Amino acid sequence: MIRQANKYDKTEIIEMLKEFKKESQIKQYQELNNVEYINELLDTIIAGRGVIFIKPNIGMIIGLISPTVWCNKMYGLYELAWWVKPEYRNGITGYKLLKAYIDYAKQLKQNGRIKLFTLSKLPNTPDLNYEKLGFVKTDENWMQ
Repeated sequence: MIRQANKYDKTEIIEMLKEFKKESQIKQYQELNNVEYINELLDTIIAGRGVIFIKPNIGMIIGLISPTVWCNKMYGLYELAWWVKPEYRNGITGYKLLKAYIDYAKQLKQNGRIKLFTLSKLPNTPDLNYEKLGFVKTDENWMQ
């Protein structure tokens, strides 16, 4: 069952984040491991500054609510990590996590709490029809 995560899920979320980082293929992230910061970030998100949907022992999606770059009074929900254990991929779990995130974000938009929400695509993220899900490609990020 997919549900919103709580403080008791933090240990499992941190383990999933470690696997996500390992698979991300972003070499600049591989050495980073500030557990205190990750704990603080998760506490902030769980307290209402974002959302984490989890299917225990299988996968999760995390979004952070933050001001936009253009206005400190306009907020967005920014997806930080979307990860499913390899043995559960190519099924419906990943889609159900994404759907929970999208439905939650649409509710936040409707209530006026956020103006926008994002979804990231890493090089190893499966190809989805993001447009069919209502997303519009706005940019690409490059890292050195």
